[in-house]
Formats: sequence, C-alpha cells, structure tokens
Amino acid sequence: MPSKGNIAEQLKVLRRQYGWSQEDLARELGVSFSTVNRWENGKARPSRLAQKGIGALAVHAAGDHLIVDGENS
Repeated sequence: MPSKGNIAEQLKVLRRQYGWSQEDLARELGVSFSTVNRWENGKARPSRLAQKGIGALAVHAAGDHLIVDGENS
C-alpha cells in the first residue's frame, strides 16, 4: 500500500496534468477544497470512494497521452 506522502504526490501530479486547482479537483470529486488540500499535504487519505474517482481521472489522463500513428498526440 502506498504511503500517505506517495498518494499526496501522485494526486498533485494528476491534478497538475489536468491544469486544475485544488478547488477544481474538489468540485470534480464532490469533496471540499480543504479535503483535497489535506490529501495533498499528507494530513489525510482519500476514502475508498474518493480513490475510485481519482483512479477514474488517472485512467482518463493516461488516455489523453495515447500514441496515434506512431506519434504522441
């Protein structure tokens, strides 16, 4: 299981890939800004339900980097 810091860093990277603020991510996941802030600062861990939402965003972000005709799109 990843450490709190690892989850926090992964969440920051994912959010930045989208160009979102913490408020944007909070709105997307249906949580408060302070909740996202606590996750990113390693003071709390996302619930299982929130982790599923974050996972769905990660899959979507990965799809944004598909290789088409041998080139990154």
